[in-house]
Amino acid sequence: MPETSLAGVLNELVLGDPTIEQVLDRVLDLAMRLIPHVDGASITLFRADMKPYTLRASDEWVRTVDKLQYELLQGPCIEVAATSAPTSGSADLASSTDWPVFGPAASEAGVRSLLAAGLSAHPDPNVPTSPPGALNLYSRHSAAFTAEEREEALLLAAIAGIGVQLVAARNDVERLREALSSRDVIGQAKGILMERHGVDDAAAFTILRRASNDLNVKLRDVAAELAASAGLAPDVTPRNGSHADRPAKK
Repeated sequence: MPETSLAGVLNELVLGDPTIEQVLDRVLDLAMRLIPHVDGASITLFRADMKPYTLRASDEWVRTVDKLQYELLQGPCIEVAATSAPTSGSADLASSTDWPVFGPAASEAGVRSLLAAGLSAHPDPNVPTSPPGALNLYSRHSAAFTAEEREEALLLAAIAGIGVQLVAARNDVERLREALSSRDVIGQAKGILMERHGVDDAAAFTILRRASNDLNVKLRDVAAELAASAGLAPDVTPRNGSHADRPAKK
């Protein structure tokens, strides 16, 4: 695997503001370009109840074969999740004894070889920092993947796992920042109402909540508008963008 390609993926994970989908699409694209005989690829994730779903896929037919694994509870990605094995696969699905139902069904769909590499070395739904899942590589050729290519698949799967964790952590930080900002501006609005109307904290909050319900506007947006009208500069921008850009009154 070219070092420059790996560096490019890592830069995309660290720099900019990519979504989980964008990071994983990049991983799938690399897998198909850098590993010979890969005709399709996907990312399987597992929910807390261990039910699998396809987060991203290179093609619709790949989703169809993924779905076969999920419905039959057979296949490499199911085994990776159940056993925490780094990789699982078959060089000839038509004659697979490991997956006697899924193997022939996948072969009939045109898939001859399949390799799944775990997104985490020890996928465990109870450990948020270790999201379970698999990178699935499909080939229309028998015996498509060498030992070296299995190692490359593991590296790409590790990158995908890192991407999921980094973006999830970033989203957690954004949600916390938003919550803190909302709390600040709501506190400002309550203070204004308490001063203007001589009410206590609970009554001020009731006024804000009633206005939010009557206007069908989020509570923090009502609070931001009130703070702006009082000449304050709240850090919360209403999501509809209708009020936050107004200059504070002097």
